[in-house]
Amino acid sequence: YFDHCPQLDWVCDRDNYAATTQSVFFCGSIVGGLIFGWIADKYGRVPALLGTNLVGFVAGVGTAFTYSFWSFCVCRFLVGMAYDNCFVVMYIIVLEYVGPKWRTFVANMSIAVYFTFAACLLPWIALGVSNWRVYTLITSVPIGLSILTPWIVPESARWLISQGRIEKAMEILKKVERVNKKKIPEAVIMEFKAGTFYKLLL
Repeated sequence: YFDHCPQLDWVCDRDNYAATTQSVFFCGSIVGGLIFGWIADKYGRVPALLGTNLVGFVAGVGTAFTYSFWSFCVCRFLVGMAYDNCFVVMYIIVLEYVGPKWRTFVANMSIAVYFTFAACLLPWIALGVSNWRVYTLITSVPIGLSILTPWIVPESARWLISQGRIEKAMEILKKVERVNKKKIPEAVIMEFKAGTFYKLLL
């Protein structure tokens, strides 16, 4: 397997470059948490989820075409901005829809299973392609599917309610009602609306 260090000549007196780019990556993670956290609170969970994944997609693909230390650093900083935040925003959306009884199973177990499976698969992909640029493309290009997020993932009803968008929240909950084949009693809906409006007025 040929990694980026010898190909980019990060050897001898430049052997600290790899560690530096890793530090830049985690600096990006800190900045991304602040930016996408603000977007999630200000504009909604779905825009933040879409944004963090698209940044990761563009920067990940860009990494495969870098040939200098600085261009590599820029791409890794941007990938760092997306790293963790794509998990965190998705995790928040799930938690805001699932009741306490099922949160461990739905949120933690689902992420753990897929994350573990992917983590076990990655070394074999790297061994199979034996090229860090191809490997980077293989692991980055699928993130482009996140462009479909607004049509698949519903906005958090809790966030909509916090913004006073009660009718939009009820519209989404009605869709959830149809998918789950459960009927919410009209009295519960009316009580919910009345209580929500009252809290917003306080």
